[in-house]
Amino acid sequence: MVRDLVARGWEVEVITSSSEAASYREARVHVVPPATWPQRWADRLLAPLRALRGARRAEAGAGALKSAGIPPDPAMLRRRAEALPIWRIGQRLPAGVLAMKSYNALIGIAGALDWAHRSGDLGVALHRRTPFNAVIVSTPPHATQWAGHRITARTGLPYIADYRDPWATGVHELDGYDSPVSRVIGGYLERRVQSTSHVVVHNNGNSLERAMAQPRLPRVPRVSIPNGYDGEPTTARPDPTAFRILFSGWIHPFMDPRVLLRAVEALRQEDPAGTSSLRLEFIGSPTDIEEMPMTELVQAYGLGDCTTFAARVSREEAMRAQEQAAVLVAFDCPHPLAVAMKFYDYLLMRGDLLLIAERDSALDRAAQQLGQRAVPPGDHAGLVAALRGALARWHAGDYPSTHDPERVFHRSHRVAEFEALFASLPATGAGGAPVARSSMAGRIAVER
Repeated sequence: MVRDLVARGWEVEVITSSSEAASYREARVHVVPPATWPQRWADRLLAPLRALRGARRAEAGAGALKSAGIPPDPAMLRRRAEALPIWRIGQRLPAGVLAMKSYNALIGIAGALDWAHRSGDLGVALHRRTPFNAVIVSTPPHATQWAGHRITARTGLPYIADYRDPWATGVHELDGYDSPVSRVIGGYLERRVQSTSHVVVHNNGNSLERAMAQPRLPRVPRVSIPNGYDGEPTTARPDPTAFRILFSGWIHPFMDPRVLLRAVEALRQEDPAGTSSLRLEFIGSPTDIEEMPMTELVQAYGLGDCTTFAARVSREEAMRAQEQAAVLVAFDCPHPLAVAMKFYDYLLMRGDLLLIAERDSALDRAAQQLGQRAVPPGDHAGLVAALRGALARWHAGDYPSTHDPERVFHRSHRVAEFEALFASLPATGAGGAPVARSSMAGRIAVER
């Protein structure tokens, strides 16, 4: 977004924790290193517990029977796979897991607030040097919104709270999954920062509608500006020598890869000849799901011979892998308020989209804008049918265009929406004094 804002005449200064952004040429970048003390303290406090856990695991492993060289029984693997405790809405995680999540949430919030405090001070100093028109804080991590809260409280600058994901209030689907610390402290911080914001930006209509219906959130102006992609559509077609089904990214504990594995298994069984070159690929995914190794999980569904795993790679390498894929898979969140970022990357590709999400979720609504639909995770027949259609298209080599030929989700449109938002903000001078708005573009600080 910065590049396009600069092209439109805005001067942009970026405050970020990323040292990689320091070389960004389109803007003045100020790197505020992330706080390290919360994690150091946490490591010291947890060191005895981790040592005890390691000793217990070693003791348990010493008495376990080893089946060296003996392949696992397929039926046993299948039973184990089907019994995995994948989290579902309405369930509550064990108390010990929630306690650890609360502990980690405290560390994360402490680090984010420390960074926000230092970044807020820097933002005030930059504004006093040369006044800004506004400040944007784009998150997650959500507690860094405190930087905008501090800046506007000390300068009177219009503050835009930009949420690329929902925060705490109103995400009731995660009540049994999120930690109490995230809900209580996160909810308090969310209300405080929004009470000083001039406008809150949500990244889709679902999130906006849910926020508008929450009586606990401040009654401030709210708009919806979705995410988007930056690059240009690929000219490459999926690999003609292999029918590649690709999932690129992390598999969170609430995502169920078994629905994909069952569908791929069914496709192979109904068309052995047509799927002889099928390849199922995972890039940057965890090595195990609920302590079951991914290698054993795919074996449980008879896919061990056609599945590959790759560690996390650079964005450029991931994009090249996506160009080769005939099927691009995305799992949704359990709540309907977010759109996986990989969805926007996939729009630049020609392979079929397999979006595993509930109907009318934010992901499904985004797909509808392009004439497509998501498939609910419980719709096994629908998932198999989607793979069957993708296989037929791959055999025919039928890839006339990418998924967004009209550039509906190109980020240049998002920039235009943000620019219109800037025009609606009150103009202020140093110290928050109102100034007349000139016809020339102004300056804006973008925090991340």
